[in-house]
Amino acid sequence: MFSVYRISLALLLFCSLVFVGCDSSDSDDDMDDPPMLEATLSSIQANIFSTTCATSGCHAGEFPQRDLDLADGNAFASLVNVASMGVPDLLLVNPSNADSSYLIWKLEGNAGIAGDRMPRSGPPFLTDDQIGVVRQWIDAGAMDN
Repeated sequence: MFSVYRISLALLLFCSLVFVGCDSSDSDDDMDDPPMLEATLSSIQANIFSTTCATSGCHAGEFPQRDLDLADGNAFASLVNVASMGVPDLLLVNPSNADSSYLIWKLEGNAGIAGDRMPRSGPPFLTDDQIGVVRQWIDAGAMDN
């Protein structure tokens, strides 16, 4: 009976430690979670443009492809109200109208695009959720924030 008591007490102590160890409020694991993508240029810049587009040989550096510089601090001026080289009748980003923005066409791989779907590093390309956030930013007026 004494050993059953000790085993039960040890099991209770173990379960208590496991339960306390599962509390994530003081955990450093939160630092590994990906940042939340928001429909702002600064969030899109940090989570999409800087990581997939503004890379060497693509849309950054001294000679960015198609003169489209998506490096931090340059993306807004390079995109918003700028005519597309691929389809000159379309703006790269037409504020408040994602459907007529060539950037969206390139990200989605629409039939009317010139050249390849972007980013060229795909597949996998951007997720539908990522493209949706870019669409939201454009439809909300494509503000420089």
